[in-house]
Amino acid sequence: MVRSIVVYIEGGSNHTADVEFRQAFREFFKDVIELAKQRSVQFKATLVGSREDTYRKFCFEIGRDRQTFHVLLVDSETEVKEFGKCWDHLKEADGWNCPAGADATQCHLMVMAMEAWYFADPEALAAHYGQGFKQNALPRTQIVEEIPKSKHLDSLKAATKNDKETLR
Repeated sequence: MVRSIVVYIEGGSNHTADVEFRQAFREFFKDVIELAKQRSVQFKATLVGSREDTYRKFCFEIGRDRQTFHVLLVDSETEVKEFGKCWDHLKEADGWNCPAGADATQCHLMVMAMEAWYFADPEALAAHYGQGFKQNALPRTQIVEEIPKSKHLDSLKAATKNDKETLR
């Protein structure tokens, strides 16, 4: 019987960002958290850090604690070829194997890169950066997954070039 669920999430680099990410993930997982509470199952979403560290932590914990349902959540980094085949994608992209005791339900992928989320709401970016923001420097698509990862930071830097809060 599962007594707890732990989601190991790629990300987290500083305390301020970690607090904001934790709040966002609590909101994102609120329905799952509520279902877990109803079944007396603890739920924890933990920001681990780098992609590699997140995978290693997941593999270590799944081998150590069989009473917990462990879930890996990392960026896809590249286009996913086949829906529902996360472990196959990670094997091809990173050489990562599905650890013993894990299955397809325990591996989930986010966008190619978190920065893609910024492009989903260019008006919010413009409001944040203000008058110096160049919205026309951003890729023009409603499907942020189609924006190559190589263009993310360059586009954001170009859009904030004359702003005092320029990305570095």
